[in-house]
Formats: sequence, C-alpha cells, structure tokens
Amino acid sequence: KNRILTCKTHKLMKPKTEKLLDEEFSRYIRMKYSDVNGLTKCFTCGKPMHWKDATLGHWMKRRHLGTRFHEDNARPQCLACNSFHDGLMEVFEDNLRRAIGSTRVDELIVLHHQTVKITEPEAQTILQRLKQQNKELEKKFI
Repeated sequence: KNRILTCKTHKLMKPKTEKLLDEEFSRYIRMKYSDVNGLTKCFTCGKPMHWKDATLGHWMKRRHLGTRFHEDNARPQCLACNSFHDGLMEVFEDNLRRAIGSTRVDELIVLHHQTVKITEPEAQTILQRLKQQNKELEKKFI
C-alpha cells in the first residue's frame, strides 16, 4: 500500500510534482489529526493549535522516499518542536510507539532503508488521491 515501485519506462517524478505532493500530504495529515473545530495538538509537546498553524513532522526524515509520504511516519507538530528542536525525534518515536505500536514503527525503520523511486505517473496518482481525501476531510469543518 505505502511502498511504491518504479517502472523503468517512466521518468521519475518532477520537482514541481514533489512539492505539490508535500503540500497535499501535509494538509492531509494536519487535517486528519484535527477535530471538527480544526484544532490539533503537537505530537511531541501536546501544544494545542489550529491545523493551519501546525507543521508536518516526520519521524524518519523526508529525504527517505520510502517513508516520506507514509501516514505512520507523519504527525502534526508545532513550529518549535519541528524546526527549532529538530523534531524531538526521541519523543516522537516514543509517542509513535504508543500510538501505532512497535511493530509498525519497526516496519518504518525497514522502509526508510529501502531505495524507493517514484515515477511521475505514480506521483500524479498519489496526488489525486490526496486531493480527494483532503476534500473529504474539509467537510468535517463545515
């Protein structure tokens, strides 16, 4: 479901598509973990905030494509934790293990070591899916 393989006949995703994917994925995760009032909490410090004020925190850094767009690897974080404290990775991992269990966290560790290349057609498919999911999530705020 979350591992994307490459077809040799297609070119890799374009930087513009990657940027759009990052934006839609960020919106998706931040909205997914918010309530009907649009409020969410920082995954590491618990600070309440509106989803639009949250940043997207990744446990495994974004440079690893195998986990970059994996839902288990991402949660809303406040700017302080995500940027100024480099994500508070140990706290993030502890909270993640409590939230999804050690088995799934260990699977993320394996995935982040795998070389994954996303083709442009694959990226466009993911992008369209995320846009649709975001439309559905926006309904909870109305």
